[in-house]
Amino acid sequence: MTSSVREQIIDAVLTALNTGTPVGVPQAERRRGQPYQATELPAISVKPVREEVEYEQSGKRTYFRKRVLTLRISVWTIGDDSVADPMTTWATQVLDGQIIVPSLIEDAIEALYEWDSSNEDQPYNVVHQDFRIHYHTVVGDQTRAQ
Repeated sequence: MTSSVREQIIDAVLTALNTGTPVGVPQAERRRGQPYQATELPAISVKPVREEVEYEQSGKRTYFRKRVLTLRISVWTIGDDSVADPMTTWATQVLDGQIIVPSLIEDAIEALYEWDSSNEDQPYNVVHQDFRIHYHTVVGDQTRAQ
């Protein structure tokens, strides 16, 4: 079965983040089920957070869904939280306002930053960047872009 347009977009974002990556910026990966260990940091993960769906019509009989996917890029570091800055800057350069796959993505907009840290005995930090990815699909078929 063909992947949904959403999954194709996530794969394209991962490929874009991992192409021409600057020195010191780790390869991005799809969100994983277990926490990172200190020896695995810094790390970058990508995951979908939410998707808003609206009904739209073009012409008399063409119906489609307008979708806005919130995609979260999380940058995990240890120590000083400023270590994340080159990685969040890279994600912004790759995604904000860029049309990574013109046949799928209509717009990508940097939307939100959140900083978080662990307890003082475990100096882990994370910066979450949310990007709003706009795209359309055919009604009843999430595998076909409009």
